Amino acid sequence: MIIRIADLISTDIRSRSNIDKIKDEMKKYPEQDIILDFCGVTFISRSFADELYSMVYNNEAKIELINLSDTVSSMIEAVKSGRNTKRIHPVDNTEIKEFDDIKSLSLFLSTM
Repeated sequence: MIIRIADLISTDIRSRSNIDKIKDEMKKYPEQDIILDFCGVTFISRSFADELYSMVYNNEAKIELINLSDTVSSMIEAVKSGRNTKRIHPVDNTEIKEFDDIKSLSLFLSTM
């Protein structure tokens, strides 16, 4: 089954909630492979691309994306790349101080 995204949603998709429109449309065709046709879609937000990625790769049905503009394709690739890259959060070695009352906190802060 082919679902034309520009007709279903818009040519400019800026909200992750729009993925629900696609899911609702897919429910009409259970047990069928789905083709999402992005012909005419000029922009998708990162949040929509993130939801789309989750739907495509976490779905039992086969979902194929076709007619992706360079902009749409780049956004999907950015999401895919972000998911496949281990996130490392730097840790500084800041010492944690504990204070019994506001007076001891004030005294500490005055010495800084």
